Amino acid sequence: MNQQARQIKSQHTLRLSQLQLLVNVRWLFVGVQVLALAVATIGFSIQLTLLAFIPLIMLELLVNVSTQVAIQQKRLISRRIIWYQLLIDLSCSSVLLYFSGGATNALVSLLLIPVTMSGLLCSKFRAWLTCALAIMSYSFLLFYFQPLEPADHHAHISQWHYLGMWLTFVFSSILLVASISRLTQILDQQRQQVEQLSHQQSVDEQVVAIANLSANAAHRLATPLNTMQLLAEELTEEKSSKAIAEQLLEQINRSIEQLRAIRHAAEIDHDNQQMLVQNFIQQLKYQWQLLYPELSLAISTTPPSMQSLYLASPAQLFPAIINLIENAARENQNSNEKSTPLTFSVENNCLVISLTNTYKLDGINGNLPRPNILPQKSKGLGVGFYLANASIQKLGGKVELRLLNGQVTTTIELPVSHSSTNPTQLFASGVQDNE
Repeated sequence: MNQQARQIKSQHTLRLSQLQLLVNVRWLFVGVQVLALAVATIGFSIQLTLLAFIPLIMLELLVNVSTQVAIQQKRLISRRIIWYQLLIDLSCSSVLLYFSGGATNALVSLLLIPVTMSGLLCSKFRAWLTCALAIMSYSFLLFYFQPLEPADHHAHISQWHYLGMWLTFVFSSILLVASISRLTQILDQQRQQVEQLSHQQSVDEQVVAIANLSANAAHRLATPLNTMQLLAEELTEEKSSKAIAEQLLEQINRSIEQLRAIRHAAEIDHDNQQMLVQNFIQQLKYQWQLLYPELSLAISTTPPSMQSLYLASPAQLFPAIINLIENAARENQNSNEKSTPLTFSVENNCLVISLTNTYKLDGINGNLPRPNILPQKSKGLGVGFYLANASIQKLGGKVELRLLNGQVTTTIELPVSHSSTNPTQLFASGVQDNE
């Protein structure tokens, strides 16, 4: 997943958090309205036009339920939709107040709720517009309303007013605490996301620098390797050194093929590529046998079926995963192990690749650290490992190292999808902020 897609996903997550805050406030808002109606009609015997209240409350419930479903499905919700919902809340509150005493109703302060939420969730222009509409509504309710008619006017009107003021205070207090706590949590999440993006940018800069060095090295090695290839071919003609020359020629040809593969991979636009997980595993096996025929792997695949799952940017993943497998296989070879266990499985919409080697590495238990500089090479844990980890993380994957029973287990998690469309591009194309 590239940086633009990560930013879009971050904005989408923030929008869903804001919308969830609005939904929670509206549940409380509707609850206060229902409670006030019940107390007024039952406790104080106030005559209210219930046929005017019930449709409005049902409308608020319908809006809230549909919004909650959209949040659960993580559908696109623009800031304009949030503002429209706040206008519905303001309109419903104004109509309810009109039929329940207008500005003389102690709950008239509830008109401040949509205004407050618009200031938190909407743009500056829309917040001020909502404020102006609320002021107009309050001004209208000063002169036009249906007065409350309790059965015993002198005995209950003051009690009703005090109770309404108490309900308004309780609701406002709960709203303030809930809103401030939620906004604080959102700010903390944004700060963490900024730190992650900053770290990812630093990693990307280091990877680009190393990639440039690698490209220059590959370009400079091409000519010497071609020269060595010609010399090795000449040596094969001499019987005394034919065996050595053949081994040398084999290594040179392998190096040349690897350089060609690197150059070919650099020329391909990987963002539009996808591959079936099953084909990816087969291709990985083929490349491994081609590059390292002397190293044996014990490969196992765990159900469920992988036939309908797709993996994005496979061309970028092949060298990274092969590098990690080679590190483990070399360590197992040094420990006289015949083969390296390699397991493929699907868990939580991720392709999980697990491999184990017998080399004990002190201090590894859990996630890889986030180095500010390149780690020092120590028995295979060097630049290659760092680049492999950075490549996998850049594509939305994760690498974990764990030390268990004297063995290092490397776990690679790669996101998969059930569609042949690149999930990152699909997500990026669908998320647009309709201001």
